[in-house]
Amino acid sequence: MTDLRKLYEGTVGATEIDDLGHMNVRYYAERGLQATANLLADNGLDADSIEAVDASIEIRDLYTRHYREQLVGAPLAVMGGALEVDEYEVRAYHELSNTHSGELAATFVHRIGLRSLDSRSKRSLPESTRKSLSDSVVGWPEHGRPRSIDLDRLPPPLSLAQAHDRGLALRFERRVLAEECAPTGFVPASRRQDLVWGGKPIPPHGGGPPMFDLEDGGRMSMAALETRSLLSESPRVGTRIQSFSATVEVGSKTTIRRAWVFDLDRERLLFSNTFVDIALHLGKRRAIRIPPELRARFEATAQLDLR
Repeated sequence: MTDLRKLYEGTVGATEIDDLGHMNVRYYAERGLQATANLLADNGLDADSIEAVDASIEIRDLYTRHYREQLVGAPLAVMGGALEVDEYEVRAYHELSNTHSGELAATFVHRIGLRSLDSRSKRSLPESTRKSLSDSVVGWPEHGRPRSIDLDRLPPPLSLAQAHDRGLALRFERRVLAEECAPTGFVPASRRQDLVWGGKPIPPHGGGPPMFDLEDGGRMSMAALETRSLLSESPRVGTRIQSFSATVEVGSKTTIRRAWVFDLDRERLLFSNTFVDIALHLGKRRAIRIPPELRARFEATAQLDLR
C-alpha cells in the first residue's frame, strides 16, 4: 500500500455558495471528479489518449460522504489514489480537506471505466495504466467508509410505469441540452444532478432546497451527508427525460431520498441517485432533530419499500 497523494488544490469561490450558506454539493463532487481525472492522467490515461481510441471515461458509481460544511474562501486539497484495478475498471478513493483547519470535508469513492463512443461497450484499460495504478494502490481508511449507503447493494428496481403510478414525478419531461453534455455528446458525471433538478418543477416541488420555519423563529433545511449516483446508461444530448423522487426512510435527524432519471422514449432507467440528508438549523449551523410535525409530513409520503 502507498500513501494518498495530492491530486487537487483550490479555494471555495463565492459563486459556489448555495442558499444554505455553504459550498454546494455540486462543487464537492467536481473536486472529487477532478482528482479522478488527474489520477488517470498521471497514469497514462489523459484526455488526448482517451480521445485517440474513440472512447470516453464513464463513472458508473459515484459516492460522496460529507463531513464538514465549507464556506467561501476555504482552502481545499484532495488526496487520493486507486483502491482496486482490474481489466476494465478502477475503484478510486479520495479525501477532500480544508488545508487551513486540517478538517476532513468529504470523501469520495469512484468506480471508473472506459466506454466506446459508438456502441458504448466496455473497453479494456491500457495495460500500462493498469500496471501503474496496481503498483500504487492505497488503503481504504475506516473513517472514509460509508455510514448509511451500502456500496455493495443495488437499490430496489423501479420501472417508469411504477414511478408514474406512485406519483413520484419531480420535474416535467424535457430534452437533455447540449450545454449539459461533454463534447462527446454524453452527459458527464459532474452534470447528472442537472438532469435530476433541472427543468420545470412539478408542484409542490420547488426550484431550490426546501426551507422550514421552526418554533424558535429559526429556519431548518436538509443538508447532504452522503450521496451516491449509479449509472445504468449514459444520457446523451437530445434524450427525452423525466426525473422522479421519493423519501425512502425517515430517522430522528435524517432522511434518505432516492431520485431516478428515465429515458422516456425507451422507458429505460438512465441513473439513480441516493441522498442521505440531515436536518440543519440554519441560524445555529448545527444538526437538530426533525420536528414532529415535519416528520409526520415526510412519513406520509415515504416509499419505504424502495429503501
